[in-house]
Amino acid sequence: MQAPNKTFEPMLVTVRDACQALGCGATSIYRLVRAGRLKPVKIGRATRFNVEDVRAIARGER
Repeated sequence: MQAPNKTFEPMLVTVRDACQALGCGATSIYRLVRAGRLKPVKIGRATRFNVEDVRAIARGER
């Protein structure tokens, strides 16, 4: 039986990925966090961000 041909899309992205998506630096990402516009997800010591939240900022919705 063959697996369906679906592409996997991550639910969480790293700070670096968020920077690339938004065209900014890490300082700007953490500025968005402090302003309450981007909520971090902590996994142990790692910080990640919901990909939909990053997209909403890119669209200017936050």
